Amino acid sequence: MAKNVDQIKALLKKCTDEQRRELFQYFRSHVPIHPIEEKLNCSAEIILEAIDRASDLTLRGVRGIIAEASFKYEVLDKLKR
Repeated sequence: MAKNVDQIKALLKKCTDEQRRELFQYFRSHVPIHPIEEKLNCSAEIILEAIDRASDLTLRGVRGIIAEASFKYEVLDKLKR
């Protein structure tokens, strides 16, 4: 299995940027990045676009939520190991 993955990675290195984008779109349609996509019924790209268009006040709130999540994953989860 690891050999197959290594072969695929080698093939991907030979692809053009356009071919990689096409493959990325294929994978995105088959592999959700996060469960929130299903919960909100939209893709991560749409969620990020919405955040990008948000007001300064909303972005401050999002930054706070991101800080909390980062602390959990980067600090607390590592302390549990």
